[in-house]
Order: sequence, then structure tokens, then C-alpha cells
Amino acid sequence: MSEPNFPVREMLVKCAEYMEQVVLPSHTDMVKIQKTYLASVALRIMANTVEERSGDLLEENQTMRSVLTNVRGALNKRRTLAGNAARNETIAKLDRALKEAQGSAPNPGAENRILKQGLVDAIKGLDALSDVLPAETMASLKGQIRSALRQQLNHGMAHLEGVPLGF
Repeated sequence: MSEPNFPVREMLVKCAEYMEQVVLPSHTDMVKIQKTYLASVALRIMANTVEERSGDLLEENQTMRSVLTNVRGALNKRRTLAGNAARNETIAKLDRALKEAQGSAPNPGAENRILKQGLVDAIKGLDALSDVLPAETMASLKGQIRSALRQQLNHGMAHLEGVPLGF
């Protein structure tokens, strides 16, 4: 999805500021004060998420794609587990996620959701295989997954800046 060609973020922030600085002080009814405040908070949250965050999403997508490919590759190397249903199911789910994200995702946001589901499937698959995979393989793959999740959390926290968290 392309970036908006007008300053949506700034418009939402200005609306929130107007509500906080002009509308809120004019109310004396506690219910109206709360509703106005919550509306301004909602505007600030939308301001931080309305922009597609293309750079963040592209970076997250590339990281998740790499992690999913590595998990798939590590499981594929384990020919001794070829008959293991959990291994085969996990590989099939990862293949499907990677293919769907690559081909049919209409934008980085949709691709991101598909890859996140693939990451969830990878975690569940590794959990199911924890007794049959070597500890060093598990540690390496889980470390890569943690890094991908940490990146997403860092991006998410960066977009929460400027959102008031209390009355």
C-alpha cells in the first residue's frame, strides 16, 4: 500500500490537540470530559498507526521471511524425521505462508499478517518437535524467532510515542 499523499498523521494529531486544548476545557460534565479525552487518545493512536509504516513492515517482513525460511530449511534437513507428522505439517504450513506472502499479499500490511501467522505456526511446530530436535538447533531457531518478535515489539513501541496513557 502506498503512503498517503497528504499529511494524515499530522491532521489527526492536530485534531487531538484541538480536542485537548479547546474542547476539553469547555466541558464541565464528567461524562463529556471522559468521552472527549478518550476521543483525543483514539485520534493519537490512529495517527501513530494510520501511516502504513512501510519501512517498518518491509523490514519486519524480510526478517520473518528469513526466519521462516531458516526454520523450514532446518526441518527439511532432518530426513530422519521425514515420517514425523508434526515436522511435515509445520513444513507445509511454512511453505504455504511463504508462498502466500510472496504471491497473493496485496500490500506490506497483508504480507505482514500472513508472515506473523507463519511465525506462530513455526513456534507451535518447534514446540511439538522439542523432544526430537537437537538442543543447539532448537536454541538457534528460537533465538531467530525471538529476534523477529523483538523487532516487531520495538517498532510497535516506537509508534506509541505521543499517546497519553492516563487521565
